[in-house]
Parts: sequence; C-alpha cells; structure tokens
Amino acid sequence: VMTYRVHAGQLPKDSWLNDPSQGSRFIGEAGHFLDVFSYLTDSSPVQVAASVQRPDSATADDLNNIVATVTYADGSVGTLIYLTQGSNKTPKEMLEVMGGGKTCVMENFKKLVCTSQSESAKTFSGGKGQPQMLDAFCEAVKTGAEMPIHFEDLIATTRLTLAVEEAIRQNKVIRLD
Repeated sequence: VMTYRVHAGQLPKDSWLNDPSQGSRFIGEAGHFLDVFSYLTDSSPVQVAASVQRPDSATADDLNNIVATVTYADGSVGTLIYLTQGSNKTPKEMLEVMGGGKTCVMENFKKLVCTSQSESAKTFSGGKGQPQMLDAFCEAVKTGAEMPIHFEDLIATTRLTLAVEEAIRQNKVIRLD
C-alpha cells in the first residue's frame, strides 16, 4: 500500500496554470507521482477512483485538490493526495510505502526512513534525477541504446493521469484493463 501526499502549494490567481484552456495543474504534474507507483509495483494499473474538493465558492486551486486511488494488477494500491491549499511551510512530497512487515517513508527527496525489525535512515540532496535522466535519454538517442523509460510506460502513465480526471467527471471507478 502506497500513499503519496503532494502539497503543490497555492498559485497566484493570474497564473497561466489556472487557465482551463491549458488543461489542469493536476494533469501537468500528477503523472510524475503516479509513475512512481508504477515503478514501485512493477505492475499495471487496472482501475482508478478519484474525488476533488468542491467547496461552495471554489477557486481554480480548490479544483486541483484531488485524491486518487489506483489498484494495480499485482493487488497493490496507491493513493495520491494532491493538495494546493495547505501551509507554505508544508514539505512538498511525502511518500509512505507499507508491505511485507516493512514501512518506508520518503520526505521531500531528502530523507528516507525504512523500518522492519530495525530502522535505517538515509539522507539525500533533494535532487530527483532529472539531469541523469536527460543524460540517459541523450545517450540513447545518440547511440541507439534502449531508452531510459519505455514508450509504453509513458503512455500508461498518461492514460492513468487522464483516467483520474475522467473518474472525477463521471463520479465512478474507471477500469483501465
């Protein structure tokens, strides 16, 4: 079971990300977090359910407060909680993974604590590997080597991200298989 809480923070009211013609902030960002679930499970998503915050006088930011629960072919479940309305002192990302008597918690790509019978902790720079990914991509283009991320995986993540918004629109579970 995976829970990924992302506090994206509030946007200025005039931000281009609030323009509905640009898609949505969630669509632009959520795929990155959903992709982590697929990587951790090494499994395909089979269904998704989602809800969005809908206060009486909703702002554009309110409509990007989304909770999505994805079920995978291997039985894993991942819940993405994407938020914009919390304190600006809240860390952006918190990922918690539990299974097989173990728990790992990653905080903002800076700290990872894993527990089972004992506890271990590692600290990191906060980097997410983008420069390394670009280097691997350029190397694959130059040499014809295998791409760092398979095209099918990119399509699956995009399909899942769009299915979250469809689940919200239809107010029902969307099957992906």
